[in-house]
Amino acid sequence: MKLMILLLLMANLYQSQNCLTPEQIAIDYFFERIFPQDFKEYNVVESNQRTKIDESYGYGFVYQCDNYGIQLIDKILNSKATSSTFINSNKCPVKTRKIRKNSSRLKIEVYSRVQIENQFFVYINVYKKLHFVEHYILTVDQTRGRLIDSCHFSEII
Repeated sequence: MKLMILLLLMANLYQSQNCLTPEQIAIDYFFERIFPQDFKEYNVVESNQRTKIDESYGYGFVYQCDNYGIQLIDKILNSKATSSTFINSNKCPVKTRKIRKNSSRLKIEVYSRVQIENQFFVYINVYKKLHFVEHYILTVDQTRGRLIDSCHFSEII
């Protein structure tokens, strides 16, 4: 009986490692490509291990993205994320802590995906309290399971 349970747990772990969610693909890309270029001066960041669900989904800035047509923008703004997903920040090149409200560290928030046809849109919000906010929308292709497009917008607070 114990052997059966152990085998089931191992099979489940193997399956979860091989089936990356769009959110995991997006955060892996962020930590491998974007973070080393744009945030190399940070030694510690704060991030949660679950995606956020937001009614507005933080996509108000999507109008700044020239690579999205107006019809796609309308679909994104009218879509809703349905559930929170576990994300793993193992690819982060610096120490990761849980987000605390009054901390002045760099914070990275990943929002649950929105699906439009065969594409997933994942919003990543990077901010430092009272300094700046960086918005990223990363587009993941459902059929190929890889990043195909991105959009970036900055704000100074």
